[in-house]
Amino acid sequence: HTHTHCSNENPSQPITTILKHKHKHKHTMQELDEQRKAQERLTSCEDQISKLCIQHADLFVSVQRRSEHVLRALQDVLDKVDHAMPPPVITHDDTDNNANNNNNGNDNGLDMARKLEVHGNDMNVLAENHKMRRRSLLQHSSLVELLEIPSLMDACVRFNLYDECLSLAALANSLERSQSSSSSSSSNFAVIESVVRDVRRREVDLRKHLISRLRGDGSLSSSSSEKQADHLSLPSCLEVVTALRRLNGIELERSLQNNNGVALSTEEIEKSHSIMELRLQIEFFEARDRWLENGVNMVTSGKVAGSFAATRSSTSVEHVLDLIEVYRTRCFEIATQYFAIFESSKSKSTDTSQESISLLSLWMTKRIAIFLDKLKKEFSTIHDIGALRDVLDACVFFASSLVRVGGNFQALLPPMFEIKIIEIVTGHWNRGL
Repeated sequence: HTHTHCSNENPSQPITTILKHKHKHKHTMQELDEQRKAQERLTSCEDQISKLCIQHADLFVSVQRRSEHVLRALQDVLDKVDHAMPPPVITHDDTDNNANNNNNGNDNGLDMARKLEVHGNDMNVLAENHKMRRRSLLQHSSLVELLEIPSLMDACVRFNLYDECLSLAALANSLERSQSSSSSSSSNFAVIESVVRDVRRREVDLRKHLISRLRGDGSLSSSSSEKQADHLSLPSCLEVVTALRRLNGIELERSLQNNNGVALSTEEIEKSHSIMELRLQIEFFEARDRWLENGVNMVTSGKVAGSFAATRSSTSVEHVLDLIEVYRTRCFEIATQYFAIFESSKSKSTDTSQESISLLSLWMTKRIAIFLDKLKKEFSTIHDIGALRDVLDACVFFASSLVRVGGNFQALLPPMFEIKIIEIVTGHWNRGL
């Protein structure tokens, strides 16, 4: 009766309990399955790790050895740093203080503080040096370019790149000017000073190279290519003289900035420029005179010199005609180049113009005198009036071609040829008798 009463009161209670028990049992089974799967996965991973360890055992051994090697190397570095640090300087006062501290029992603390202070100063010095080296390393490319300036200028000289050479020389002036204007010590600019000295030596080489081009050095044989290299055309001559002028300007700029800070007046600067211009004209005449002498020596030594001699035989008269032709063409070319280069760019002052004209007159007078002396010596090989007439015609043509440059010497020819004509006629009469 009691049981029936309970059933009538909550008839669904046994079913709910059964469902709860089934759900709990199912949940427990799922947890067991997950634990079993996790255990299996863990076992599989451990097996894989064991296999990898066995497979790469040599790698683990190598890593361990290298780690030990790195640790030993670091320890060696630390030992070297400790040895490299200078020992602390112990003065007499420090010795007395140490004695007092030993007596008082406080020496260990003070000695340790002093050592730490000394090592701290040493580490500061090392840190500053390291910072300077790092800064230099950051500017490595700029330093390399700076150190390559002398070799680059040398290469430009060899390949006739005059504008680039002069730009590098001007750059050296700028570096020297910036160094002189800086307030730092000269030891901080050792690299710049070395570069500037090398560039100055290359400037001397550049000047020698330009003068050698004006002299026509390098044509030692009679090949056509070398004769073309010997001949310096007006544009090439203008290029060389312009480079020499710019080089003089660079030297003038350097002399002004090295004047111990004393500013020169405009008159002094113009005077220095006039002196350099006069020196350039003298160098031009000396170099071109050497070029003229080279052509004359080629004729006197029997070598072919020019197209005029290529169509004639090697007789004595034709040798004299070749000599006259070489003098005529080269003297006229030198005078023409001088007028085109220096007279067209001369300063406005009348004094400079008169000096340049007198310089040309002196050179022309000297060359004409040398030519007439050499012609007198060659007269000894002429024994025919017809040949002498050809020589006279060539000399008159030579003198008339120099009229445009102020070198007409026709008035000096009659006395020379009269004497030679009388000598030839007298010789014929004497032989006829």
